[in-house]
Amino acid sequence: MMLSLTAALRVFAADPSAIAALKADGEPTGALPIPVISVHSINDPQVAVEVQSAFRGYVEAAGNGDRLVQVFTDENAHSGQSASEVSAAYDALMQWIDKGIKPTPQAIAARCGELGTTFEGPCRYQPTFTPKPYNTRYARGAAEVPVR
Repeated sequence: MMLSLTAALRVFAADPSAIAALKADGEPTGALPIPVISVHSINDPQVAVEVQSAFRGYVEAAGNGDRLVQVFTDENAHSGQSASEVSAAYDALMQWIDKGIKPTPQAIAARCGELGTTFEGPCRYQPTFTPKPYNTRYARGAAEVPVR
C-alpha cells in the first residue's frame, strides 16, 4: 500500500523565539537613519524588482522617503551590475553624504556614462523605470505592504 506524500510528512511546531528573531531581523520597518541608494536589476531572477516598490512603501510610511533613491538596471542577473554602474552609484552616494546633493536616477545614469571610459562594463541604468506594485507579482500578504 502506498502512503500519500502528506501522510509521510512530519510537521513540527515552530520555535517562538526563532520566529521572533527572524521577524526582528527580517521585517522591513522603513527606518533609514542614513542616505540609501538601492540598485536593482529589472530582470533579477532571484529577487523580483517589485520588492523595491514594497520597500519604498515601508520607507515612505516611516517618513524616510527623502533618504532613499532607487535606480534600476536591465541586467539579467542578481548583483550583476558592471563596475561602471556600481561606481556611479557609489560616487552619487558619497556626494550625497559629503555635500548633501541628493542624486536623481538620471544623474546616476549620466555619471555611469562618464565612468564608462575608466571602468569596464556597460551602463544599463533605466532612469525612468518604476517597478509595478508588489501585489502584481505576489498576492499573498500584499495587503500588508504600505501603498505609496
